Amino acid sequence: MDRSDTYPKWKGGIRTMMARGKAWLDPNSKYAVAHRYQGAGAEILDVGCGLDSARKLKQHAIDAHVDGADIQEYYMTADGKSAMRNYWIFTSQEFNMRLGELPIRYDLIVLSHVIEHVVSPNELILALFRLLKPGGRIYISTPTALSIGFPSLKKGCLNFHDDKTHIQPVDLMTFKQMDPEVVLDRFIPRNYGSWILYFVGLILTPVTLWSKRILPFVWYYYGFESVAIFVKKKNKQDARNG
Repeated sequence: MDRSDTYPKWKGGIRTMMARGKAWLDPNSKYAVAHRYQGAGAEILDVGCGLDSARKLKQHAIDAHVDGADIQEYYMTADGKSAMRNYWIFTSQEFNMRLGELPIRYDLIVLSHVIEHVVSPNELILALFRLLKPGGRIYISTPTALSIGFPSLKKGCLNFHDDKTHIQPVDLMTFKQMDPEVVLDRFIPRNYGSWILYFVGLILTPVTLWSKRILPFVWYYYGFESVAIFVKKKNKQDARNG
């Protein structure tokens, strides 16, 4: 199936159900973070919103306004598209610039397994920092640099280089000093999720290594993912108003 095509509704439904479980079992998941923004009127931007990502976020922040931006349509269902208030497709050449021109300011920006595909990650991060409201957060996840030494697969990604669109591993801590108004809130060098997810990943790992095909939760056994959450400082007036 071409990556720009719609993918089956049943598959989107399965992924949505799995996202519900991750919200409770993985406190470092983007879904657990989105759950904090259930209040009416919260503004969320999902950058790299393929695979119905925004739909899965919105089920944890039902009353939030969720926007999505990407460089192409990537395995989306009709339900996935309808979950977004705005759905923007920008070319890779103009992506950072067009994001920087958005008039909306966000309570939460999600950048999940996107930054490793970007030629100029610093430029993208700076553009997203500017889109945060005071007190707003940006969630960034990416493969740990250690994944360059993980086993290589034929289908799916466990070794960083399994995905040929990956450019280079990204050290999320390099973004810590980029903007004096944005500070690090949380950093998880290797996300193991929880003991349940780690244990399920452990059980499924032999099958993954035998079949050379990634299975759900194996990432947790390897601690495949690095996660960082940054928050924009509130000014004094915002702080007084709560």
